Amino acid sequence: MLNRALTTISLFFERAARACMYAAAGALTFAGLRRAIEADWRTFNDDEESTNAGLFPAEQHFIDEHVGAGSRILLVGAGTGRELIALATGGFRVTGVEPVPRTLDLCRRALASRRLDADLRAGYIEDVALDRDLFDVAMFSFFVYSLIPASSRRVAALKKVARAVKPDGLILISYMVDGAPSPYLTRIARGVGAITRSDWRIEPGDAVYRTSPGALRFEHIFTRREIDAELDAAGLRHLEESRFASYPYVLARPGAHQ
Repeated sequence: MLNRALTTISLFFERAARACMYAAAGALTFAGLRRAIEADWRTFNDDEESTNAGLFPAEQHFIDEHVGAGSRILLVGAGTGRELIALATGGFRVTGVEPVPRTLDLCRRALASRRLDADLRAGYIEDVALDRDLFDVAMFSFFVYSLIPASSRRVAALKKVARAVKPDGLILISYMVDGAPSPYLTRIARGVGAITRSDWRIEPGDAVYRTSPGALRFEHIFTRREIDAELDAAGLRHLEESRFASYPYVLARPGAHQ
């Protein structure tokens, strides 16, 4: 009986803590949210083994099947260089976009140590300047599309990337499908955001996790209908779906009026 009572109490406090975490996230300004996200990702994959891991099978399949030799590739989410190093080694001309300063510095060092060259851009894909019709291919790094808060910002990012890709170019969009939070957590965060007049709102499917003091992991968990809706809103044509269960993605092409 004591064990059952203690288990019930622990579950209560666990749920209360999660609710408080969502409330705190809802109270953040968008700038504060970005700072917390950057604090979380600044140490992600910062070891040599991760940097040298190369392309995942789904990424290699995409490159082998759809990308010609020497193509110009836009990589959204360069990280510490896992994909970028593999692509540059393969002879592709790569531009990598990365918002976390420490991570970008590690990527630069990794390239220099291997005597590889790539164009690295500091900032979020929503903010960096990109030329029109420059790239043959754009790739959102592993699950990176799910790390962009707000559907409107994700759609704007897709439109921007589509303008940067040639009319016959391809866009690979990797996204998350598992782990959506309870709707009551979303309601708590949105309510707190309204009370505090925050300049952003958590949306259904947004998951947040406190990873360390001052650091927050944000992930948007997609339904199939939702990813299709965002592609449509960005004017993209859906061409292909992933055949890799561990790496959900869609392959798309810019529409006629980007």
